Amino acid sequence: MNLKAVRFFNSVWRVWILYAFALAVIFLFLDHKTARFHSYGATLSRLQPSYEYLTKYNDGKAAYDRQELLAYRLFFSRLVSILPQRSDGYALLGYCQHELGDTQAAIASLKKSADAVPPFLWFNYNLGYMYFEVKDYSHAIEYLNKAVQGNSEIAFKYMKTSKLYLDAIATISGFPEQFPSRVRNGLRDSYKLLVLSYFYSKQSQEMVGAAQMAINLKLDDDGFFHYYLGIIAYYSGQLEASVMYFQKAIALDSQAADNYHFLALALKDLGRQDLAMAVMKQSQQYSQTKGSDYGQLKNIRLKFF
Repeated sequence: MNLKAVRFFNSVWRVWILYAFALAVIFLFLDHKTARFHSYGATLSRLQPSYEYLTKYNDGKAAYDRQELLAYRLFFSRLVSILPQRSDGYALLGYCQHELGDTQAAIASLKKSADAVPPFLWFNYNLGYMYFEVKDYSHAIEYLNKAVQGNSEIAFKYMKTSKLYLDAIATISGFPEQFPSRVRNGLRDSYKLLVLSYFYSKQSQEMVGAAQMAINLKLDDDGFFHYYLGIIAYYSGQLEASVMYFQKAIALDSQAADNYHFLALALKDLGRQDLAMAVMKQSQQYSQTKGSDYGQLKNIRLKFF
């Protein structure tokens, strides 16, 4: 064999060795990566609690249990550290963080979910709720306006793609039948927070528009939206209009003291003294019993569906 042939075979041999070494490294890397993901999957499976408590708590059917919420927070935080593209994971993490008292961390988590998907009702509702809670009304308005753009079709389409939501829904008997009313209630509460955010921001024209839209959508179950339209009408000197709105609010909630109080003031300013006195007595009567929770929003809370 001549020298050129020896050199050729030596070079081929070296290339083959390098190629074999590269393949070995690649297989080792892939095996390591596969093993790592198997390890992550095993960790998540071990940490994942049953959704039964969380869904009952979300629906107001289970008492506050800090240890349960801590377990959920641990699971969702580990999930998004492994799969940072999971918007549903950030949403449920934010829910748990808020309920555990860490509102700022919850807002940061919810922003990652709300900004990552189309106007999904509950992501934007929860973020708007939290901004309202910390009196950041401009951001509350931003996300609540996104929330009211959502609808049942968008919500259902997103939830079908989320394993977390599908696992949670599986713990609720009759969820498909409940779904339309859950969407409606979510829209109603979004509009309530939106109206109050405009009200506290002194944006009366926008507040009137939001309240009227909610009424047009037949979302005024308790007179809330008519009440705030009455307030704006009263303080802008539209006394007859305010009387009409307060009367409609009373027709929807006959025990809300605030409706009677402002109706009496409007009637007094219109010179109808005797009727105003009678209505004021009703206001005083109901203020000692049920009263009004229009400003307190006792029945509005964070929810993930």
